[in-house]
Amino acid sequence: MGSAKCSLAYADLRLAHFDGTDWDLIATAPVRGLIQQGNYFFFCGMSTFSPFTLGSSSSTNVLPIELVSFSGEKKDNRNILNWTTASEINNAFFTVEKSYNGFDFEWVGRQEGTSPSTQIVNYSLTDYNILETINYYRLKQTDFDGKFEYSRHISIDNRVDDSFKEIIGRTNLLGTRS
Repeated sequence: MGSAKCSLAYADLRLAHFDGTDWDLIATAPVRGLIQQGNYFFFCGMSTFSPFTLGSSSSTNVLPIELVSFSGEKKDNRNILNWTTASEINNAFFTVEKSYNGFDFEWVGRQEGTSPSTQIVNYSLTDYNILETINYYRLKQTDFDGKFEYSRHISIDNRVDDSFKEIIGRTNLLGTRS
């Protein structure tokens, strides 16, 4: 989610990190290094680990949302889906979709967006119609103009645990020898 739907002004892109309260611009210039076949960047002045994201110093690089997380958990006979955004611009709503094979998805529910927002927003949706199999979920984010994007898939295992086997204690009926 959050891939550009317009041309990017790369010179306006900035790196930011979440300090637990809000997003802060990383003001130091990156130092580029080479590690085997890939590139890596590191920034001076960072003392703690935190989520990172790309931001922009202009309105040219508008991304509809910054999705911080998308997760789910089984609770009793339902699945609870949770997601968090760091910002929302032009975000009309989210749709949660489910699949039992990871390819064919169906509608589960819809949550209205909080656009525009530059703060952390937490969302939750409960799926009461689950099967005792692996349930795959994805999040569909739809803009006000109807354009949409999908998140990565997550899975929740709702299979009944058949691995428990009762251990029957056996008593030695032969007795002891004297």
